[in-house]
Amino acid sequence: MRSRLSCGTEQLATLTVPADQIDALARLSDEPSTLGLLQRSRLSRNLAFLAAVVRAPVADDSVRTAFELLAEIQREHPDAVRDTLQHPRFGAWAAVCAAALAAGGADRVADAVPAAHLASFAAAAAIRTGTPFDLWLPPSGDAVVVPGLGCWTGPAADPARVCSTGSTTPPELGQPWTSVRRLAARLPDGVVTVEFDDLPPTPAAWPDLAPADPRRRWQPCPESEFDGWQRLFEPALELLWQTVPELAGLLCRGMRAIMPRSQGSSSFVSSTLADSFGAAAMVRPPDELAAATALLHEFQHSKLCALMEVVPLIAVEGAADLPSPWRREPRPASAVLHGIYAHLAVARLHARASRQEGYHVDGVLVREQTLDACDTLLHSDRLTPTGHRFVQLMRHTALHDGRTAATNRGTE
Repeated sequence: MRSRLSCGTEQLATLTVPADQIDALARLSDEPSTLGLLQRSRLSRNLAFLAAVVRAPVADDSVRTAFELLAEIQREHPDAVRDTLQHPRFGAWAAVCAAALAAGGADRVADAVPAAHLASFAAAAAIRTGTPFDLWLPPSGDAVVVPGLGCWTGPAADPARVCSTGSTTPPELGQPWTSVRRLAARLPDGVVTVEFDDLPPTPAAWPDLAPADPRRRWQPCPESEFDGWQRLFEPALELLWQTVPELAGLLCRGMRAIMPRSQGSSSFVSSTLADSFGAAAMVRPPDELAAATALLHEFQHSKLCALMEVVPLIAVEGAADLPSPWRREPRPASAVLHGIYAHLAVARLHARASRQEGYHVDGVLVREQTLDACDTLLHSDRLTPTGHRFVQLMRHTALHDGRTAATNRGTE
């Protein structure tokens, strides 16, 4: 069984990011081509994890059948398969499988790894491309999920056999089908859409997600909640385009999904899973500035996660013993680095937004905190030479943004 789907390890080993693009990321002057590099980094990682699952001695017929279907679709529709393998849910699933393999070994993978969910992703690619298929899809609680498309709900405690003769619409399964909704923003250079992913959870390491319970009927977010998000989404992206266009371009092309959370069930306002490039779990923000801030903050995390996959920035992670301006407890080096990268962008957004009518915020405090965190890392022994340069450039960027903001305030 040979396919380009199994070459992830080799791709990751040879993928490089040019030094000028690394510098541009540190300076918050993203180059358009950088997104493709970061996506290829994540794709290569996902492929490497997928190859490990498929090659495991106990991989059953459902896993092999799903893999073969993906390989078949790739021959005619390579872009569709690439899009599926870059989906945030696929990255989360692949990482869970890889972690289980590492912890239990191939002889225990059948009990530890939710590998059967590969069929769900294969079904998604097949439906998108109109490819016939016959697969057993595993349940997620009381639902059968096709990531990125929707789910069937009803009594689904066991795998469901799903057959399609080649339609681009989900086949009948005798249960109600709910399509995933999409948030949309009309911007000067086109329409941006992202998934409003409130579907039942598939295997992932999101810390706030409990396993799906087949005894509880899944319900989508109310239409009023979706409408509230839609009212925020477009003005939030418009604000990003107006204030930080150098960052908004990559965000609008790279953000794939917003995973809504409720205030009562979530311990955070917004969060990014390292394995889910382009996805953010968020409690609905109160206004468009807060929405723009959260989207920018979380997408910065996604970019840095993908960059660090191929460009080592941390030499010694060490203990969680470094002070962080944004947390009470000490943090490891990588967490401080992530905090700097996200808050550097937020400080710029707030400083520029403060010059527009109606936004009473500036980035002075966040910028000062960012500078303190830069100094913490620069005076530690935790960074690689490339990481040291990356943090130095972020520090210079923070200082430059501060001087620019002060000049603008002085001329108003």
